[in-house]
Amino acid sequence: MIQDIFGYIGMAVVLFSFTMNDVAKLRLTNLIGSIFWILYGWGIDSTPTIIVNTAVVMIHSYWFYKNTDCFDKFKI
Repeated sequence: MIQDIFGYIGMAVVLFSFTMNDVAKLRLTNLIGSIFWILYGWGIDSTPTIIVNTAVVMIHSYWFYKNTDCFDKFKI
């Protein structure tokens, strides 16, 4: 049951990320959603779900690594 909650949260966060105009915020939100999808995939023992979302996390992480100046937008 808890894995379904992770799946629904991941789905909502990833869908929400596509409404953003700022690329850095979109990528960060999508990265967070992918982490929930990884947890979901782990909970239902779905290797393809884990692999694709791990790849998404790695792609977004690499983008943030290459674009470190984008963190100036996330001032709190």
